[in-house]
Amino acid sequence: MGCLAPSLDPVSHLSYAQNGEDIRVWRAFRDLVPADDFSGFTYVDVGANYPWEMSVTASLYSMGWRGLLVEADPDLAAGLKVARPGDVVVEVAAGSAAGELTFYRVPGTGLGTLDPAEAAVARTRGFEVLEQNVQVEQVDSLLSRFVGDSPREIHFMSIDVEGAESQVLAGLSLREFRPWVLCIEAVEPGTSTPSHSGWEPQVLAADYLTAGFDGINRWYVATEHSELQGSISIPFNVIDAGEFGWQTARGRQLDQRSNLSFNRIAWQNELLNSEVVGSVPTSEYEKQIHELRSALTQVEGSRSLRYSRQVTRLGKAVLHRIRVARTRLPAFIQTPLVRNRHLKHVTVNLGHLTNPAYLGNPPADVVTWIRPEGLPEVPPAGLALTNFTSRDSDLISFWLKENLWDSDSQLDRRMDNHSDELGRARSALRTRMRLLGQIDSSNLEHDSGVGSRVLFDARSLQSPAFGNRGIGRFALAALKAVRESVPQDRLVLLTDPGLQVLPIELTGSCQQVSRISEEGVASFAVFVQPSPMTGSIDPYLSVMKSSIHKIAIIFDFIPLHYPTIYLANTAARAEYAASLDTLKFYNEYACISHLAKRELEEFLGHPVSACVAWPQEISAMVDTAGSDASRDLTGDSTGAIVVMTGDEPRKNTFGALAAIGAATAGEPERDVVVLGMAGQETRVHHWSIAAAMRPGEARTLGRISDSEMGEVLGSASLVVVNSFDEGLSLPVIEALAAGTPVVASNIASHRELIGSGGYLVDPADLKAASRAIRRYRGDRSAAAKQLRKLQSHSHLVLEDVIAQVVDQHAPVKSAATSAEVASGVAGCSGSGRLRIGVATPWGSQPTGVADFSVATISALANLADVTVFTTSGGMTHSPLAEQSDVDIDVKNIDELLGNAGEHSFDVMVVVAGNSHFHLPFVELTTLTDCVVIAHDTRMVEFYMSLRDRGGVEQVMLKTLDPNAPADISPALDDQIDDMRLLQNAGMWEVARRSQGLVLHAQSAAHRLAIETGMTPVLLPFANQRVPESSVITSDMRSEARARLGFDSTCIHLASFGYVDTRTKMSDQVIQAAGWLSQWGHKVSLHLVGSASESVIEALNLAAHSAGIHEFCVTGFVSEEEFRDYLLAVDLGVQLRISPQLGVSGPLSDLAAFGTRAVASSGLAIDVDAPEYIRRLPESVSALLVAEAIESVLESDFDPSRIESERIAYLSGKQPQLYAQKLLDYLETIAGVK
Repeated sequence: MGCLAPSLDPVSHLSYAQNGEDIRVWRAFRDLVPADDFSGFTYVDVGANYPWEMSVTASLYSMGWRGLLVEADPDLAAGLKVARPGDVVVEVAAGSAAGELTFYRVPGTGLGTLDPAEAAVARTRGFEVLEQNVQVEQVDSLLSRFVGDSPREIHFMSIDVEGAESQVLAGLSLREFRPWVLCIEAVEPGTSTPSHSGWEPQVLAADYLTAGFDGINRWYVATEHSELQGSISIPFNVIDAGEFGWQTARGRQLDQRSNLSFNRIAWQNELLNSEVVGSVPTSEYEKQIHELRSALTQVEGSRSLRYSRQVTRLGKAVLHRIRVARTRLPAFIQTPLVRNRHLKHVTVNLGHLTNPAYLGNPPADVVTWIRPEGLPEVPPAGLALTNFTSRDSDLISFWLKENLWDSDSQLDRRMDNHSDELGRARSALRTRMRLLGQIDSSNLEHDSGVGSRVLFDARSLQSPAFGNRGIGRFALAALKAVRESVPQDRLVLLTDPGLQVLPIELTGSCQQVSRISEEGVASFAVFVQPSPMTGSIDPYLSVMKSSIHKIAIIFDFIPLHYPTIYLANTAARAEYAASLDTLKFYNEYACISHLAKRELEEFLGHPVSACVAWPQEISAMVDTAGSDASRDLTGDSTGAIVVMTGDEPRKNTFGALAAIGAATAGEPERDVVVLGMAGQETRVHHWSIAAAMRPGEARTLGRISDSEMGEVLGSASLVVVNSFDEGLSLPVIEALAAGTPVVASNIASHRELIGSGGYLVDPADLKAASRAIRRYRGDRSAAAKQLRKLQSHSHLVLEDVIAQVVDQHAPVKSAATSAEVASGVAGCSGSGRLRIGVATPWGSQPTGVADFSVATISALANLADVTVFTTSGGMTHSPLAEQSDVDIDVKNIDELLGNAGEHSFDVMVVVAGNSHFHLPFVELTTLTDCVVIAHDTRMVEFYMSLRDRGGVEQVMLKTLDPNAPADISPALDDQIDDMRLLQNAGMWEVARRSQGLVLHAQSAAHRLAIETGMTPVLLPFANQRVPESSVITSDMRSEARARLGFDSTCIHLASFGYVDTRTKMSDQVIQAAGWLSQWGHKVSLHLVGSASESVIEALNLAAHSAGIHEFCVTGFVSEEEFRDYLLAVDLGVQLRISPQLGVSGPLSDLAAFGTRAVASSGLAIDVDAPEYIRRLPESVSALLVAEAIESVLESDFDPSRIESERIAYLSGKQPQLYAQKLLDYLETIAGVK
């Protein structure tokens, strides 16, 4: 506010809002733009009302803002379109679900509401209220169309819907769409009664901060933009008016009696003031209301009004008689009218709820980043779905080499809630490059190789997304065939330890591996790939380049049909392209349909050795169907209509429900059963309402057995399968096997199964689908016709096909060949020392893991041949590394990742932690066998940042216990907010993918063993910082205090490490210092570590409120300054909210420097802290911490005793001792011991 006021045109700063809301918004954002140029800023106004009068966004529009206006009143919407041509105006009502509702509007006032109670109040006050049906949409749907794929930010959102705010918020995801500032009307219309209690918790739970209440609206600011909070909270004031020229529109000479907005003011104040007939007006507003009433009385007494009312009454009476007459029409006339009305309604909703690509209106095939900020553009050639040219290869090679993938800032960007899209795209392109120029499919050798084992990719059976679907049924049949064809010691299963463990009845005693090395390929004769288009190729890439016999099961090419849906972002497209590249390397194919076979040959460009094959179970189901001669073919239309679908948009669940809703319109009740949407009951419920069904008429069944499904289908009157695309439609087969007629979408896979007829309809034509449902419902004769066509389908039995391939190319031998015995096992180097690769943060990276690794791995390099692999940010100068007398070879980890993890070391070690620094190291665990040193004992925040909420929940739910709960409890938000509630550390993938898990935290070992099934090896935590002098003297501490500029009259307290109120209780440390200040101590508190700006600001405020004499958050400090703090402070304070959250390196440093401290007992136990570290209970208050600090400071202590304990502590925590124990373990893993 202290800046010079620019020269302003008063009109450009005219506030049209009734309460100065636009001035608050302008004030919050004005510092972000030069000279009030707000072009590029976006608002969303829900309940926009008039274009100018009373508009919250009108002034913003005049300054260059543009946005989305949502208004249900058609007259107001028309006015907005004329007066605000730069805005997008949508004439709908915003609500909790799509549909149609009654909208009440008061002509001449601009007021409208969806609440009948508010409309009734208006009528009692003498206002005319008109009713009309309006379309309702969720704000999420509106924003999705408005924002699209652009990176557009929503800077301001206003919600003013006359009492329906909770309905609007129910249809708005504030975590997906993040308006910077929210303004929501928070009083009952026309009163001062608060109305926010029902919906405000939802806003606050979405990480919004309260920014004030202006008497009408409550204001909120997104936490990531908390700097706007202060500006928003300030009301319109004299500085706004005098210095910046703001004035209100009503302050100008507007004729209020002719101003439409005046009627709204009058009505609101009429509701606000108690109405007493004959009372004398006591305020200006009441006088105006009295005059308006008098004018209305004169109008009501006029002849023209009487005549117009008579005409209106007559028209209403005629309409009423027409409606009554309709109800008395015969059913055969009335029912079609009802159906047509339903069809009109649901057809509109189909367009809203279905991706336009499925409806024949696909957007351009454009590939974009999900979050493009700071990510390098992938060369378009790398995303081509066909083979590379040599020029393409050169471009991609250059791109892979030139871009900096692993700088600290880039790693932070890659943790983008989308599973590292950049890293996945890069990995897929590298895979494509490794496949490039290898064996041409026409020259593949068809011999059996040197081995006799069979490799089977079983990862599709581990995935919940595939294991219970069609892919899983085919994969199970193929695995059964292989197990029956070869002994179990000849069958090797390729599995991903990070996925769910396969049951023993599937795996038996078969060997399970996570990848095949180039050396290991020689032991195999056959590779069976039941799902070539899913899962990473890297674990079996060496197999694809070999001459062993390879067979793949081909399901479909649906992503090629709808690239704008399935291949719309870079990573998905690159990964799918890599899978397509592998297809030419297979020797033969088993396709699930003739359609899939045709598309395979079209893609490869030549005929292939392929057959169509179904599992024995499915073939038998078809062959034996209809054998019951006593089955009644007359039909029964009373059974339920079953929708067989799936949790994927192409299944067109809403289209099926909408067609059923229209077909059964006029019936007193419906019985619709939805199969394939287990756990999605709420979504199906909303879809059924949008399909014009009554609540509860569409039931969603959970997961049911095959026999239960047979009973449901057998008792049904009809099965509807309305999918947009399929490779093979198992629902059609299952329905006909149960003897139930099918109405299905007219797509190639359905025509292949049941021919052509009226029962096949365009999935987007609801009228045709509705007609077919009425025609074939209960028609068992139609089912018999469809079954006859199905039984004529030509295909082989999949088990026989797989068995024949195995028998022909993998003959059973009595003993393993030499190539099969320990193939690929590495030995020690020529020096007799173990060759170890270590992937870890390193150098001067701002993480304690780097410090620990430099100290311990440098010691390990004295005992073994060590090569360190780190990120570009770690290949920097490190003072700790200079203390080592061994020259360690340090390389970029990209060398390993670029070679799919292939290496020549005896053992690979990965140091994994819970931050973005560790992304490449965690990625390496998916590519190669390695021992994992878990610096942190949880990975929850890592996966939350990488994969968002759903991703971290999937990791936390993985378990060896088949009876474990299927959901997170307590709620994930509660567990993240309060780590004491943490039920699972999220360590499953990191632990299960390791050869061995090394842990330093004794307190967490038992829990991790239970959660992951991996028993960790406990190594005592090594001290990473050793004082330069063997003896710590008081002079050394005084010199350190002088270098840091410490006030000698203060008590200096410090907490070391990353500053975090959620896990490290930094706020409790401040409160404890505040207690000490109240008790008369002059406290200087130092938080030695980095923190976000918002956290620093909050802690500064807390320290000021607590009355602490001196307080600072230092940020990341140099090694020399860190050591000075360890020496200089009077007392360290190291707290953790839970003993399960990992080891504290700084606490070990305090012990090594002989500095007294108070610490949570779990931390002290894990580093085996000496006695001068006072242990505190885990659940401790700030008051108890303060008392413990005062007790330690005021107690007598013997410096010589502390020095002797310090020396003893250091002697047992030397990095050399840690290195020797680690080496002993690694030699065991490598097979040397």
